[in-house]
Parts: sequence; structure tokens; C-alpha cells
Amino acid sequence: MKTSIKLILIYFLMQLLGVAIVSPLMLLYAHLADAHDVHALPPSLIAGILLMMGYLYKKGYLTGDEALWRVGRPLTYLWTLLAGISFILLDEWLMSMLDFLPDWMEMAFDEMAYSPWGILGICLLGPVLEEMLFRGAVLKSLLSHYRPATAIGRSALRVGSVHVNPAQVVAACCSGLLLGWLYQRTRSLWPSILVHVVNNSCSVFLMRTYPDVEHLSELFPAGGYVLLIGLSACVLLLSLTMLRRLTTPASNLS
Repeated sequence: MKTSIKLILIYFLMQLLGVAIVSPLMLLYAHLADAHDVHALPPSLIAGILLMMGYLYKKGYLTGDEALWRVGRPLTYLWTLLAGISFILLDEWLMSMLDFLPDWMEMAFDEMAYSPWGILGICLLGPVLEEMLFRGAVLKSLLSHYRPATAIGRSALRVGSVHVNPAQVVAACCSGLLLGWLYQRTRSLWPSILVHVVNNSCSVFLMRTYPDVEHLSELFPAGGYVLLIGLSACVLLLSLTMLRRLTTPASNLS
């Protein structure tokens, strides 16, 4: 438990360090280039991500485990993708029921979604880092001390707490359960990275394509949306069942 808490604190520290490094450079660039529309947030996010990746590798959290980057069978990824897409739809439906939660990061997300650097950070580098951190390091540590269900639950709560933003906490906790289960079943980061990348990419795509739409339900007639959610629940259940048959969790992750 101490390891997971320490890593989360270091994660926050690296984000602050990224801001401290990049912001002065962006201000200097704006001054020298006489630019008035310079956004420091996207490159600061990427700097923090790269710093945390470097830390995880330097301290050996992502080395010495051959299974961590094992690709596995293509069929596993097919069912993983189906599980991920159906889960994303169900998670979005849940969040539409909780739209009273404040979104403190809305303006920041908007800025990121319209910046090439921001898109790179949100859709690719961010998901890869979070899976390296929360599954490859945090969950792996918890699995060596707790039963799988307990370890996955604790890891999901830590993921939610890191997001801080009330509008993201519940969704992050829920996705943490699925992504944690995928890691526990496969011991590989690739399935959870795939789902994470798809989730974040869909969010950016919808934000850019339908900027005035708050929830996916607004794009469907009432009956059609109910059918979509019901179908998603069935596909998710089937996908998890198939993944359970295709994978064999390791008995010892220590």
C-alpha cells in the first residue's frame, strides 16, 4: 500500500515539475516570437508524462516482468475491444445520470482537445502512462498483498482519487475496475492500454465533432438510446465471459 501511495504522490510531483519546466519556456517563446496565443498546458502535460515514465523505468517498476508487454492472442484483443466499447457506452450513460457533478476541468479539457500536443497527451501518451502507473506498478504491487478483487478495488479508488475532478472521479473508478481486471487476467498492459486509448479518443472526437452535446443520449432518439444501452450491457457481459475463458490469471504477481 505504501508503494502505491508513494507512486501517486510522485505522479502529482512530476505533473507540477512539468509545469515548472515548460511554463517559463513557453513564456520566453511568446515574448521572443511576439505570440499572443501560446498555450502552456498541453506541453506541460506531456512533459509531466515523460518525466513520470522515466521515473518508473529508472526505478525498475516496468522492468524484469516479461509478461508486462506481451502481446498475446489476437482474439483476446477482439473481445477486449468489444468489452471496452460497450463499457464506454455504459459508463457514459452512468455519467449522464450524474451530470449534477461539477466539472472543474472542462475549460482545460477544451483547450487540450483543440491542440495537437493536447490530443497526443490525452489520446496516446496519457493512457500509456496511466496504464504503466496504475496497472503496471500500483495494481501489481497491490496484487502481491491482497486478493485480486480487493487489489483491483483499491487500485480503482486510487485512480479515481488522482483525477480529483468530481465529474471524472466516478467514471475513472468504474473504468479502473475493468482495466484492473484486464491486467489481472492477462498480466499484460496492452489490453488495458487499448481500452484506455479508445475511451480517451472517443471523448476527444465527440468534443470536437459535437461541441454543444453534453451526453451521447442527445444524438439518439429515446427508444434508440435505450436499445443501445441494453445491447451494450449484453455485449459487455458476453465479452467478459469470453475473455475469462481465453485468459488465465497468474497465481503470483509479486
